[in-house]
Amino acid sequence: MNIASLIPAAGAATRMGRAKQLLPFKNSTIIEHTLGNALEIPFVENRVVLGAYHHIIGPQIKDYPIEITINTDWQKGLGTSIALGMQEMKSEPMAVLVLLADQPLITTDILWNMIQQFTISEKPVMAARYEDILGVPAIFDKSFFPLLASMDGQKGAGKIIKEAGEQVEYIDVPEAGYDIDTPEDYRRLID
Repeated sequence: MNIASLIPAAGAATRMGRAKQLLPFKNSTIIEHTLGNALEIPFVENRVVLGAYHHIIGPQIKDYPIEITINTDWQKGLGTSIALGMQEMKSEPMAVLVLLADQPLITTDILWNMIQQFTISEKPVMAARYEDILGVPAIFDKSFFPLLASMDGQKGAGKIIKEAGEQVEYIDVPEAGYDIDTPEDYRRLID
């Protein structure tokens, strides 16, 4: 399986007021939970893009079998993290799965299902659908790498998915609609 994973985790989490990636979840942290799920799949490369809190998140995850990229322009938005992660890919995958670090309800089973559907689909993009939105996690074949590597600004991969139109296959993943942005989101997660 020649697919890489890309996990942007560079934002300042201003609505949370602290590094949401390091909030306790299950027996570790939110970002370690996400990494644990990704690492159960034999991706050819797992790349995490850090930014605002790289000085405290990096040491926490440095022993995982991942590549870490530091986005010094993280304040310009999610698109810059995706672009930088793509530019620094060391492997030459046929596709990349973009997975956010703050979607803790995304399980390994969901990721496997997306990969299986992607491999049998004839479309170059596989997206998660939730609340009538197509978004991430999403898998892009290499024909989309130039677009991903040239992203900038606040818009994430959802913009590329929307513009891809008929080239997108999707599966229903209601769990993708739950991300952790505020203290209230986190309280709901752990209650």
